[in-house]
Amino acid sequence: VCAALGKEIALHDAVTGTSVGSLAGHTGPVTCVLLSPTGDSVYSGSVDTTVKCWQFKGRQPVATFSGHSGAVWCLFAQGEHLFSGSEDGTVRQWKASSAEQIAVFSGHSAAVQQLMPSGRSLLLSGSKDATVRVWTRKDGQHMSTLTGHEEGITCMLDCSQVFTGSQDCQIKRWDPESGKLLATFAGHEDWVTCLLEALGCLWSGSRDRTIRRWDLDRGEMLATFYGHIHGVTCLMYLEGGLLSGAGDRTIKQWDPESETVIANIEGPSGVSCLLEVPGGVFRAAYRGPGILLPRPRPVAAFRELSQRTGEQEETVSVHTACQETIQLPEQDPQRASSDQPQIGRVANEADPARGSDDQAASSAEKTSSNTEGDAKQSAKESK
Repeated sequence: VCAALGKEIALHDAVTGTSVGSLAGHTGPVTCVLLSPTGDSVYSGSVDTTVKCWQFKGRQPVATFSGHSGAVWCLFAQGEHLFSGSEDGTVRQWKASSAEQIAVFSGHSAAVQQLMPSGRSLLLSGSKDATVRVWTRKDGQHMSTLTGHEEGITCMLDCSQVFTGSQDCQIKRWDPESGKLLATFAGHEDWVTCLLEALGCLWSGSRDRTIRRWDLDRGEMLATFYGHIHGVTCLMYLEGGLLSGAGDRTIKQWDPESETVIANIEGPSGVSCLLEVPGGVFRAAYRGPGILLPRPRPVAAFRELSQRTGEQEETVSVHTACQETIQLPEQDPQRASSDQPQIGRVANEADPARGSDDQAASSAEKTSSNTEGDAKQSAKESK
């Protein structure tokens, strides 16, 4: 597991969570981490405007990709090509083996904060200029521009069709090839920070502290989940239930059927992202190192316990049972040091600071993501 922590990348054993070292070389906070397609190296983007390639064995950067004039916020790799999005408003294509710049994709008028592949040949770039541009990955040809949001793009999801979340509190569904807007999902009262497809529905987290469930096709809101006291930063579907992380320093496990919290796991700092790994669930924090949590008990086990005891999901006995399963461990220096494969980015534009001043730190199993605003804050603090 690679997790950005300040100007370094912390390395953890994916089974035990034990710290196994770090990668140091950037002169500014690391904003995104990405595993190479071959799996033997990792890329990192930084506020220092560069991208570096690291070999796990040597622990030294083997290449530096220079060309951006602003912080690098997101990365994507395919084959021999690496793509980076930056505060300078461009997407740059690089030859991974030589760090040679191949092309510059220009057109955005503000920072590129998101990169996402779509289908077999397209690359989408989401920007603070409120648009998403669609490019061909092979030659960088501009195919279409998705316009309709009124503020910056904060998150994107590709599941047969493309969904985008924005600072304008809305979610939109698109046909990326034609650029046609297909539906608008309205209901959130603050930035949409993360998107997830699970159980045949679309799920969204927001700085308004809620999680909402939507009909994928019609855009109809099916349910609203209340429980967090600060902005929701990340969502994960696991063991038949929903896990959510937030700036209130908690991870909550939800039963999608009853729409109730069946576990509440508190930590020392706001949660930046969650990742399923062989050893359980890796929890990255906005301040300080990440922690490996044991795998949560399946939601079905809580339902069975509830039926057997005649209690509701949130009773003490059910809650205690979960705490015994995935309770956050005490800070252990051996464990407490610091998704898609081939995609790394600064976490969904979540600003958990709507309740937390936590420093940016990102995580993924060999690939990771974080928040632009928090990374900028880290840069200010480092100065």
